[in-house]
Amino acid sequence: MSNKPPADQVTEQGGDLYRTLVEGDPFPKALGVAVTRLAPGYAEATLRVREEMLNFAGVTHGGVIFALADTVFGLASNAYGATALAIHADIDFLRATTAGAVLTARAVEESRGGRLTHYRVTVEDDEGRLIALFRGIAYIKKG
Repeated sequence: MSNKPPADQVTEQGGDLYRTLVEGDPFPKALGVAVTRLAPGYAEATLRVREEMLNFAGVTHGGVIFALADTVFGLASNAYGATALAIHADIDFLRATTAGAVLTARAVEESRGGRLTHYRVTVEDDEGRLIALFRGIAYIKKG
């Protein structure tokens, strides 16, 4: 499966689905998440780590990284237009980052069948190093 959607599948800013999924979700906005690409089965977003996002050890709090990964997972799985809700998610933290780092998360659909869809999300720093690997399963609601 390709890591990026064809340009003609990208949901445009200002469209109804974009407004619902991105502009209608206050938590990622509060974190400073910026959505850069959105298409059915694919989403990409960035986040600049701020001082208040660090943990006691002086590195990016795992909850911040998880929230970024979960955000693109939710966007990609809902970009088809049907409501998809997470039923499982896990994350492996591979490298630490600190304030000032720009993190990029990319969600790619790995399988879709029946009512379940599986995603792989990578989180990289601004030097392209893998920071975290997230896996999620979403349930697609009827109607």
